[in-house]
Amino acid sequence: ISDRIYLGATLGVSMVDYNRYSEYREADAIGDIYILENDRYIKGAGFDIKLGAIFRPFKYSPFKIGVSVHTPTWYNLTEYSSATITDPYGKSYCTTSSDLYNGMFVVDSRLRTPWRFNASMAYTFGSNFALDAEYEYADYTKSRFLGRDAVSKAQNEEFVCNMKAQHTVRVGAEINAEKFAVRAGYNYITAPFANDAYKYIYNASVADTSTDYINRFGKNIVTVGLGWRDALFYLDFAYKLELQKSEFYPFYDMDYPNPGATVNSVNHSVVATIGMRI
Repeated sequence: ISDRIYLGATLGVSMVDYNRYSEYREADAIGDIYILENDRYIKGAGFDIKLGAIFRPFKYSPFKIGVSVHTPTWYNLTEYSSATITDPYGKSYCTTSSDLYNGMFVVDSRLRTPWRFNASMAYTFGSNFALDAEYEYADYTKSRFLGRDAVSKAQNEEFVCNMKAQHTVRVGAEINAEKFAVRAGYNYITAPFANDAYKYIYNASVADTSTDYINRFGKNIVTVGLGWRDALFYLDFAYKLELQKSEFYPFYDMDYPNPGATVNSVNHSVVATIGMRI
């Protein structure tokens, strides 16, 4: 609009295909005391809408302000699950029975993720140097299962107790020198989990005896990149370093809280893009 206001919208579709098998054992000097096994499979799809705008508040200035709103993602999910307990004498007790689907419990649910709000600023110095900064907010305590049954209500209470608002900050810069560009960026994402979050399996809507859980803390991401542009071709390289600490718990004991095992995750990624303009 008059080269001062830019509007955009995106319809997003998400597919879910999740598989998990877990096995938990307790043993003494003689052998296994008992074994818990779990199979879980989730499939489904969801959709969301993103609305955004970029403003140039000053006519002869390259300064830009951006705002966007992301609606929740609405998911329709189907969960298949089974659980098996084996005692010290080798006898197994399983959820499998004739009234289950291939020996698994089946639960249909609808999940709504939180709204996301984003604000950004950018400035270019001539045609050689650009800076931008971005902030995003999402409150995960507002996630909801949309059923009216007692299990959905209990699970929604777990969102309130164990989740919290997440803040994301991104900053970036780019220097252009004729056909070449050098880029660098930093991204910090706060933890979506409360500090004392724990797994309460009694509110699960599926057959689940898996007791382990992990609480992830804030994530730091650093990127550097190099780009080359020509009239027809372009080539980009980027390196990304992700750092995150977590605490892993094999189970939660309300009477005797156990300390978690600290997990330090370090991920390196290298990405290359080759393109051609026609």
